Amino acid sequence: MRGVVAGALFTGLLGIAGFAAAGPAEPVGELEVEIYEPAPEARLRMQRFEPDVLIEGGASIFGGVRQLDLFLVMDSSKSLLRTDARDHRVEGAVGLVASLPEKSDLQIGVVDFDRKAKLVQPLTSDRRQVTAALRGLDRKGSTNLAAGIQSALAGFEAGARPGSSRVILLFTDGKSNEDKARAAMREARAAGVAIHTLLLGSDEDGQLLLDDIASGTGGSFIHVTDPAELPAAFLNLRTTGVETVTLRVNGGAPIPTELSGGAFSTRVPYQMGANTVVATATSLDGRLRQQSVTFYVESPLRIVIEDPLDGALLEEPTREIHVAGQVVTFDDVPEEHRMAHPNLGVQMVTLQVNDLPPFLAQLERGRFRGRVLLEEGENHIVATATNTAGQTAMAAITLTARPPGCAELEVRAERDGEPALSISDRAVEIVFDASNSMWARIDGQPKISIAKHSLQALLDWMPADLRLALRVYGHQHSREKKDCQDSQLLVGFGAGNRTQVRQSIAGFQPRGQTPLAYSLSQTASDFGAFRGERAVVLVTDGIESCGGDPVQAARDLQRDGDVPVHVIGFGLGGDATDTGSLRAIAEASGGRYMSARNAEELRDALRDTIGTAFRVLREQELMASGTLGARQRFRLPAGSYMVHVDSEPPQQLRVTLGAEEGTTLLLRRDDSGLSRSESRWAVGYAHCEERGPAMSLPAAPAHTVD
Repeated sequence: MRGVVAGALFTGLLGIAGFAAAGPAEPVGELEVEIYEPAPEARLRMQRFEPDVLIEGGASIFGGVRQLDLFLVMDSSKSLLRTDARDHRVEGAVGLVASLPEKSDLQIGVVDFDRKAKLVQPLTSDRRQVTAALRGLDRKGSTNLAAGIQSALAGFEAGARPGSSRVILLFTDGKSNEDKARAAMREARAAGVAIHTLLLGSDEDGQLLLDDIASGTGGSFIHVTDPAELPAAFLNLRTTGVETVTLRVNGGAPIPTELSGGAFSTRVPYQMGANTVVATATSLDGRLRQQSVTFYVESPLRIVIEDPLDGALLEEPTREIHVAGQVVTFDDVPEEHRMAHPNLGVQMVTLQVNDLPPFLAQLERGRFRGRVLLEEGENHIVATATNTAGQTAMAAITLTARPPGCAELEVRAERDGEPALSISDRAVEIVFDASNSMWARIDGQPKISIAKHSLQALLDWMPADLRLALRVYGHQHSREKKDCQDSQLLVGFGAGNRTQVRQSIAGFQPRGQTPLAYSLSQTASDFGAFRGERAVVLVTDGIESCGGDPVQAARDLQRDGDVPVHVIGFGLGGDATDTGSLRAIAEASGGRYMSARNAEELRDALRDTIGTAFRVLREQELMASGTLGARQRFRLPAGSYMVHVDSEPPQQLRVTLGAEEGTTLLLRRDDSGLSRSESRWAVGYAHCEERGPAMSLPAAPAHTVD
């Protein structure tokens, strides 16, 4: 903070009892007022809360307001031993020096005069030296006002600063040679020095002379009759011809200042950001002058996002969330100040998500809240606080918005400790296509070769307890004979017939028609008296060629024997009509339809249809379907499901899946009966899509395994 300087001293008095003041003569200069601190456009950076700021400046009618050179010209005549027995003159002068603002850019000198004058202290800024000089004054000799004034003028000539206000404070208790005194007054006026006179006593001639000296230089005359009032008279001088200075902050009510030695100061309230202070000076003769300064108050500014937490993972169905937090300025703000300034100068808070345009958040008592829309994936959220000083502070968090991670479900079976395709006795009849169209090629190989090889390889995978049968159609007569009953059970049901099945597969060749309906109708009798779990797997590369209704035949199998028909369309190409016709056969019987375009897909399709079928439902909605033994894993949304196993009897098993968690549901059959267990493991994140049309639960009664 730069030094604050009083202007020229002016000796108007604030109504002290026992003395009276005469006003100055014609003004000697323009009234000036200036705010020194804060400087225009200054930015005050506060590190802790303060309720107000200090405003300092100066005002004067005697020239510049930033520097004051003052001489105390003190009468030390012998008469003071009588008129001021207790030496109140020194007490008053010392009190005046002590009262001047410490930061004032002020020089003070002391002249001691009686019959002669002596410069006892040249102009100095050291208050202690001035005080010592005042306390060393004696009281002897006569009174020579002219000598005192001229000695002070010489002191100004030697030590005054260019452009300073130059003031003499002349104290005496008696009269002097009037002609010489008036001549000295004229020298002072020519040098631009104001003389303020202070008279102790009742000498009327002295009053007239001192009043003329003051008026002639633009100063003022004060008459004190009681020496005990001298300290108060010195202390209450209006030193620069200025009566008052008031400050108005941001258009508020006027605030009086402390005015001493031409310097004024006081603390005023402020607001964060821009503040405009208007200083109004009023001179003793009633003139007004104003000066204004705009400054800015800045505080520590910090913004904190409290909710959601940085790094949060949002998996809710909606991606619209609230972002909330607070803006921190000072930690020690009194409650009454918070009530008056609830946001402590914080003007606004904006929220921005990624590269989207920012928008305003709600701001109340330093807390903010706003709703944001998130993009799927990573979201960078930036909250920016701006105060009225133009300061900004930012906080950022990153969170991920995505659907809940998929769960995984695997359903497996064991019988007597060995992997199994079912949890009950199961019989599967494979109905194999040997029509002439199976000579068509896929990847350079006949489809019949691929199909036979795939079925042969699958035999090694099938458990020994699976009852298996093989029926082939279209292998006995050529296409030209149009034999629509060309369907033969080559291998009947049995658990140990794998060698016979292999030999039968190797022995036939494609020749004739595709009698699907007739072949399916014959399978009913193939199962004979077996009443366990039954299924038909139909492998075909084409649709019905004999005019039969394979859909109805499949429906009859389901109705009369609870036999599902699983259909594998092999090498169909892009014919949607053929695909739709074959899919209808599977759906009519509660079976599955699968398409195979090559050897690998055919092997997978055979594997996935040989075992016991199961379905995974959420309420009445089909979410997945598979077969035991196929080692399939299904990605499903987290939640509760019912697994329907088409065993004999059917089973229903409740399972709960967690997001990004895998679950193996293991069904065990041994001599003690059927049991279940679950094992779980963590899985990586993956999107999980709803799928599958709704499917009604089977009408047959079901047993529930807990």
